[in-house]
Amino acid sequence: MKSSVSQPGKSARVPRSATVRCAAVLASVVLCSAHVARAQATDTQSTTALEPELANEVTQYQRVALAAARALAADADAAVFGMAYRGSVRAQLGAFLPVIGDEATDGFNFGLAPLVELHEPLHSLQPLPSEYWRARLPVEASWGFGAAAARYRVGLALEHESDHESSHAYSKAGFLTLNDAALVLRTGLRLGALQLFTAARLRGYVVSCTRTRSTCENFRGDASAGAQLDLVLLGPSLGRTRLSPFAAVTGFGLLAHAGIGGETHLELHAGVTIPTRWLEVQSFALLYVGNDVGLLRALTVTQLGAAVRLPFAQRP
Repeated sequence: MKSSVSQPGKSARVPRSATVRCAAVLASVVLCSAHVARAQATDTQSTTALEPELANEVTQYQRVALAAARALAADADAAVFGMAYRGSVRAQLGAFLPVIGDEATDGFNFGLAPLVELHEPLHSLQPLPSEYWRARLPVEASWGFGAAAARYRVGLALEHESDHESSHAYSKAGFLTLNDAALVLRTGLRLGALQLFTAARLRGYVVSCTRTRSTCENFRGDASAGAQLDLVLLGPSLGRTRLSPFAAVTGFGLLAHAGIGGETHLELHAGVTIPTRWLEVQSFALLYVGNDVGLLRALTVTQLGAAVRLPFAQRP
C-alpha cells in the first residue's frame, strides 16, 4: 500500500480531487461577493428612493409639531379667528404672522401674534359681542431644532395686553394692562399614532395693573411673575376622512403684587379638527374654570361652552 507522506527533497503532489474542491470554494466565494455587492447596491438605491418621502414626512410633522401647540391649544389668548360661547358670546380676530423664517423648519423664526377679542357681560343675550374688548400684541423670536419624531422650539416673547370697555352712555373710563417678557418652550412628540404638543411660558410682568382702571390710565404699574402650560393631544384621521379628534388643556397663573391681582384659570377643549389648504377648522366643547379675562378678570367663573376656530395654514 502506498503512503501519502512525501519523501525529503521531493515536492508533494496535490490530489486532483482536492484541486477541484478548492476551485469550487473559490468560485462560491466570488459568486457570494457579487451577490452581496448587488444587494448593497439595491439597498442604497432603495434608501435613496425613500429619502424624498421621508424628508416630506419629516417636513409635514415639523409643521404640525411647531404650530399645533399654538393653534390647537386651549389658550384664551390664542391668536386665531373664531367664535365662542361661555357665559356670553365672544369673537376672536387674530393670527400668527411670521416675519422672518418659518415655524415649519429648523432655525430662526420671528413673528407677531396679534389678537382682538370682543365679549359681552355674563349672561348677556346679545348675539354680536361689543360691550368689552381686549387687544394683545405679542412678538416672539425663537429657534427650532430636533429630529423627525421630536421637535423643539425655544424662544423669547414680549407681550402686551390692554382691556377696555366700549364707549356708551354707562361706560367707565380707564383700562387694565399687562406687559411681560416670557421664556417659551414648544415641543412636539410622536407617540405611536398620537401626537403630543406642549408649550410652556415663564413670564415676568412690569408696568402692569389689573386692580383699578384709573392707575393704568396714568401708565403706572407694578411687577409680578406668572406661568402657563399648554398640552394638546392630537389623534389620527378617522377612517378615510381628514377629520382628527383632539383634546387640549391650558393652565394659567399670575401672582398678586400691589396693583396686580392674583389670577388662575384652567381651560379644557375636546373636539375635532379638519386641516384644509389654508385653514384648520376646529369645532370643540370647552370647560373654563377660574378668573375670567379682560375687564372681567377679577370674577371667578365656572363655564361650559362651545367654539369654532379658524387658524390659518397650520398644516400642508
